[in-house]
Amino acid sequence: MSLRFRSELRLQLHRRSCVAELLPAGWSGAPATSASGSGDGAQALTAALGALQLAEVHSLPRRARLVVADEYLYYLVLDEDLDWAEAEQEARARLTDALGITDLRVQVLPLAGGRRWLAAAVTEADLAAWTDALALAGIRIHHLHPALIEDLRHLTPQIPEDDAVIGLLRDDGISLVRLVDGLPAALAWERLDPGDVVTMEQRLRAFVRESARTVADRAGECVVYLLPHSKTLCRYVWSARSRRGLVKAPRRSGSGAEAGTASGSTSARARSTAAASDAAVSDFRFSRPPDAGPSSLPASDTRSPDPDAGDSR
Repeated sequence: MSLRFRSELRLQLHRRSCVAELLPAGWSGAPATSASGSGDGAQALTAALGALQLAEVHSLPRRARLVVADEYLYYLVLDEDLDWAEAEQEARARLTDALGITDLRVQVLPLAGGRRWLAAAVTEADLAAWTDALALAGIRIHHLHPALIEDLRHLTPQIPEDDAVIGLLRDDGISLVRLVDGLPAALAWERLDPGDVVTMEQRLRAFVRESARTVADRAGECVVYLLPHSKTLCRYVWSARSRRGLVKAPRRSGSGAEAGTASGSTSARARSTAAASDAAVSDFRFSRPPDAGPSSLPASDTRSPDPDAGDSR
């Protein structure tokens, strides 16, 4: 956690709601005041800011950090050794070709020293709508953080395995990430009802099989981590013959993992190639990248543009 020299406005934009948090200056990570609003996109932002101002907040910071839900974003992993300009050009070409959308704001980040790249994209229309909504309150977007990157940054220290599958439950589905050597190597977005455990398990098992690197990996055991809305990380060990499935996701947050087939993760061990620093994540902006950037970064993605990998939005 970094020291804040002034109060900070953090906005968490979900699919149909937004949470606004006013963080005080200092080291504390707890918000001094928070409020929420409902609606889609810009409507939710406006509602949350209005609710925050009603909570005896006389003035708001002029800049905000915006964490955006995966439902609004498109992600892509490039497993190629490219320079920054080449990676951005390749990501833009692949996303445009797969999605048929040309008005994309694309940003890329290097993984494993630039031998693999993470790309994230947002439509210009969505970004403009959010910018305009905040401008009405005299606020501008200082940083935009994809939700998946934020979650992986916090989860990585809790996952001791270098190879695993992570499922992140969202309002409209689940984001799936395959870690190989501690870094994202494959991803998918599956649209489903988060309360439909049977369908969710089927999609998870299909992703485990399809994202396996070898036949041996496909037939062997796979460690699966599931992060439900309660933010209680659950751990499973699946094999091709195993019939043990998911347990009902916990309703409340806590430090322990779910009982039953889920077991608590072991003590975290540092992984320098996968743990993203606050400074590195702060450099993720949907703007033209600088000439040089961080040499490594841990993050990953969920909304796959590959039609065969599931719903792309």
